[in-house]
Amino acid sequence: MFALFSEGIVTKKFLALAFVFLLAVPGLLYAQTATTSLRGTVKDSTGALVPGAKVTILSARTGLTKSTISDGEGGYQFLQLDPARFTITVSSSGFADQSKIAELLVNQPATVNFTLSVNASSETVNVSAETETLNTTDATLGNAFNNVTIQALPSEGRNVPELLALQPGVVYLGHDNNQAVDSRSGSVNGGRSDQGDVTMDGLDDNDQTQGYAFTGVLRETLDSVEEFRVTTSNSNATEGRSSGAQVTLVTKSGTNNYHGTLYEYHRPTFTVANDWFNKQAQFVSGQPNIPGKLIRNTFGADVGGYIIKDKLFFFGNYEGQRTAENVQQTQTVPTASFKAGELIYQSSPDGVNAGPNVTLTPSQIATMDPNCAGNGTCPWGGGDNPNILSEFANYPTANGTALGDGLNFGSYSFSSPSPASLNTSIVRLDYRPTQAHLLFVRGNLQKDTTDGPLQFPGQPPSYFLVDNTKGIAAGDTWTITPTMVNDVRYGYIRQGYSNLGTLNSDVVYFRFISQPVAQNRGLIVHVPVHNFVDNLSWNKNKHTFGFGANWRIIHNSRNTNQNSFSGATTNEYWIQGGGAIANTGGSLDPSAFGYPAVCCGPYSGFSNSYNIAAAMMVGLVPQTNGQYNYNVSGSGQNGTLYPDGAFIKHDYKANEMEYYLQDSWRVSPKLTLTYGIRHSFLQTPYEVNGQQVAPTIDVHNWFKQRAENAVAGVPYEPNLVFAPGGQSRGGKPYWPMQWGNVAPRVAFAYAANATTSIRGGFGIYYDHFGQGIVDSFDQYGSFGLTTSVSTPASYYSIDNSPRYSGYSNIPALPPGLAQPSSIAYPYMPPTSAFAITWGIDDHIKTPYSEAIDFSIQKEVGGGFTFETAYVGRFGKHLLQQLDLAEPVDLTDGSGVDYFRAATQLSKDVDQGLTNVPTIPYFEHLFPYLAGGGQSATQNIYSNIWQYYRGNETTALQLLDVYPNCLPANGGIGCGPQSFRYYQQQFSSLYAWSSIGTSSYNAVQFILNHPSTHGLELNLSYTFSKSLDLGSDAERMSEIAGNGMGGFSEIINSFQPKLNKGVSDFDTANNVTANWVYLLPVGKGMRYGGGLDRLENGILGNWQWSGLYRWTSGLPFSVFAPGWATNYQQESAMVETGPVLTHRHRDANGNPQVFQQDPSVSQLNLRLPYPGEAGQRNPFRGDGYFSIDSGLAKTWPIKESQSIRFDWEVFNVTNSVRFDTNPSYLNTQYGSGTLGVYSATLSQPRKMQFSLRYSF
Repeated sequence: MFALFSEGIVTKKFLALAFVFLLAVPGLLYAQTATTSLRGTVKDSTGALVPGAKVTILSARTGLTKSTISDGEGGYQFLQLDPARFTITVSSSGFADQSKIAELLVNQPATVNFTLSVNASSETVNVSAETETLNTTDATLGNAFNNVTIQALPSEGRNVPELLALQPGVVYLGHDNNQAVDSRSGSVNGGRSDQGDVTMDGLDDNDQTQGYAFTGVLRETLDSVEEFRVTTSNSNATEGRSSGAQVTLVTKSGTNNYHGTLYEYHRPTFTVANDWFNKQAQFVSGQPNIPGKLIRNTFGADVGGYIIKDKLFFFGNYEGQRTAENVQQTQTVPTASFKAGELIYQSSPDGVNAGPNVTLTPSQIATMDPNCAGNGTCPWGGGDNPNILSEFANYPTANGTALGDGLNFGSYSFSSPSPASLNTSIVRLDYRPTQAHLLFVRGNLQKDTTDGPLQFPGQPPSYFLVDNTKGIAAGDTWTITPTMVNDVRYGYIRQGYSNLGTLNSDVVYFRFISQPVAQNRGLIVHVPVHNFVDNLSWNKNKHTFGFGANWRIIHNSRNTNQNSFSGATTNEYWIQGGGAIANTGGSLDPSAFGYPAVCCGPYSGFSNSYNIAAAMMVGLVPQTNGQYNYNVSGSGQNGTLYPDGAFIKHDYKANEMEYYLQDSWRVSPKLTLTYGIRHSFLQTPYEVNGQQVAPTIDVHNWFKQRAENAVAGVPYEPNLVFAPGGQSRGGKPYWPMQWGNVAPRVAFAYAANATTSIRGGFGIYYDHFGQGIVDSFDQYGSFGLTTSVSTPASYYSIDNSPRYSGYSNIPALPPGLAQPSSIAYPYMPPTSAFAITWGIDDHIKTPYSEAIDFSIQKEVGGGFTFETAYVGRFGKHLLQQLDLAEPVDLTDGSGVDYFRAATQLSKDVDQGLTNVPTIPYFEHLFPYLAGGGQSATQNIYSNIWQYYRGNETTALQLLDVYPNCLPANGGIGCGPQSFRYYQQQFSSLYAWSSIGTSSYNAVQFILNHPSTHGLELNLSYTFSKSLDLGSDAERMSEIAGNGMGGFSEIINSFQPKLNKGVSDFDTANNVTANWVYLLPVGKGMRYGGGLDRLENGILGNWQWSGLYRWTSGLPFSVFAPGWATNYQQESAMVETGPVLTHRHRDANGNPQVFQQDPSVSQLNLRLPYPGEAGQRNPFRGDGYFSIDSGLAKTWPIKESQSIRFDWEVFNVTNSVRFDTNPSYLNTQYGSGTLGVYSATLSQPRKMQFSLRYSF
């Protein structure tokens, strides 16, 4: 075990902690246990306290019996009870025995008080903890559900952790939300969505690498869960691992009665509504309105009972699911005119206002491409590329305009099959050798297969996913004395899956258009997790003490060829000028060849869309990507190149441990104080086989020094060198482990009277992080291990760029970039690469949040409780994506900085000036550019700047980067020193850095009616505002998934607060409701009491249940078509006048977010200036809305046997809400389809029918 640690001094500290907390302490309490507790006060009829009374609890289900004696103030308490139905009996000399029945729910302490009388007979009063609506114990916010409620509520995904979405303050964007490219869904009270913590039977059940919300690695079925509990705010020190919602699941166990169920749930296609985009595409194509196929059968059985009565119990559940369900696919494809070799663009008669559309024929396009033949790049001649047109002939023709520019590229929407088979098996044994011990063991096994959706009709599935995750858990709860309980548990989960694609060769990637075939490669993942837990609770007088620890050993083993192929891309932005073609006077610019000008400038109007289409038509391939993966030798002195396409296996490991100390002090019968600390240790993950490299210098200080020297006017751009490192080699970790993550927490609960509870709390909550950071750096930033090199941006012009000649024909890399078959360490990435890649900040600190809440609960009559709560959360050191190699804001020595001087020059462009006043900054730093009777400022403006408005980082590149500054490459001359602003190895080096902050403030209103008199109801409204610098979860690196992962990278790394705006998940208004209501019709009910047996069997005793979710609109930004501040990420546009949003259909029938025509809206937006991040999230689109409902009826067959029928409808109103995710909402300024949605948040209406036989 001790070999697991190898960090020198760190090892000794960690081992000492492990020894102290797992051996020296006789028992330690783990946060978020799968248990509950019971307490109360015994009084007589006069209100006097009764000490010395004997209190006994009995569970008839399992035969458990425990007793205690009330203390000097009449109080009693039972610790760490399994959730169950208990009979509580109190006896005391001189009084009659009294009994009550209580249903205790997980992690929801119950208070049951007794008032004894001298009557000769005892009484039994049914009291359910479910009816105990006032929390008089602590300041936690959250709710619990038992299995009856879990089964009764409609569940579209049959995913128990998704019940979290019913809590106030939770952002929920639908069961089918793609969390791989969207981390908004699952945010809880302003926290990031990957900070939830799911436990099953008190043991870790989290996805360690992805952190998907509403998800446990081991799948719990609805039939296997006994209890569900969630804490959304101000959890006690007993709960932890991460700073978000704490979700607790408890599996069912056997009882002293045999019980079981057979069930079948069926969803047929004929009850399904059509997807909005499928319906639109069918309408455009003249096809009938037919929804995609949807057949889902979920079937299973569970059985439980005893092997030895009162001693040994069993429970088992198998559930299978077979789906033949289509999913909607919307791809970007060429229009019919583009496939015919024509270019269409919006013209401008005066360079400012939009004019009519112009169509360029193939012969006209050829005249605008006169120079490629002389450069040998187009042997077939200038203009239309026959190889591109041949490739596009295989594409289906656009059947919509939701994607693309609406003229040359459009959308092709179709319903694709994506069948799946899911199998879940769960077995649990419970054994009670004595009344003092309860042992359990549980096993889980999953076997799932899924075929990915098709890229286009007629093609094979895009991927084949196989999941065989499994787990085992065991534990012993030991009642040492009536006031001391120890609980020890061990869990092992092996998350395992393979995702194998069909593409296994080097190919040319088509940017801005969907690929001709699916791009999925191969990935095999194994993530085994060992979890050790030991619990101790001790009740002493008015105090309940807890001391806790938790140890997790995590391996993250990946075997993949996803990053093992070289390739190329038709990335038009890579050509000189940042992709500017229209209105530049060069090749392919219509205005340079006598055709109407493109609307309305190089980087505005339709220009960006034209640039993309023109470059695609002639087949420019300006970016070649070389991938070189090396195996580091045991000595760490050299690396050997893997073959192209090889599977590369890396195994990362980390140890994580936490402990806590807590006291719950019942100061008086009305006041309880809970206070404690939680201390967390997260070891930095490391590669166990030494396949790990990192920069040899302190990268954090390297970045700081770049910025500080720039302020002083002294360039500092040293090269980075990489060498093997990591703990397995005795080297330094990626970042130092944090030892001081101590989180104090305090709360009070005051029972003002029998119907009112006042509560408040404050705490610090540390994030769980690390695995996602390492995954990104391992794949994209480990130079010398996984070296990626590419043609530098602006290396080629239109005239000399390689052109497309075949899908597998990859142009050669420029000289000096190709890597050898063997390298020596330390390794220096090519100094001519000017690469856009991923890095790592070696000074990361653990993110944390300060949380506060204050609430008042009031029983208002009729069984209802109303609660008003303030919830605040304030994040510190949050992870943000920071560009460590961003071009610096260099001063000229007099205090004038680049951003200020460049902004003035860009404002001159906006004013349309020809002659500009001298700007001293440019005269000081670029004196060698003065000449020809012109100042340096004028020459820079006339020859470069006026053509790069909105893309000033390219203008700066032409001034600073050699050889781009040479006149032959678009510059106007190189000075004595290049790379004063840029770093020559990296033009962009984003990395996770702990610089973020956030603030969340909310008022929540909650109306609750527990399950009594046939009604259970929870209704909540949250009014909130969340602000931050960025909201992305750790898995969302900006470079992964072709840059589609992140929503909110830092744009100006030297002024990160410019990113501040409402959070990507911010919804000002959030309403949720869930209900279960036994309709008052039938025998013994308010209506229909006279129904005969047949009539009652048809009409009586129906149960109505439902879920309601509504949010106000989600925010989004409009992004510039160029790069004013950051070389990799576009700044957002800036409002200069009102830009209104109001969803409607545009002239093409597309869902449009802007109230006015986008061409009008764009008039009130301006391009950002250098240094600006623009306005983040100033606009609002659709929010989420859905109503799910169900009707159910149970027919008794005979005693203890019944049949139940359910009819569930998901999205009852078939309401449509569209998705503001920038992957599905066109937010690109200048695009012909700006503001057009291409996907929905909501899903079409579906129906489900089920039968259940229970005994």
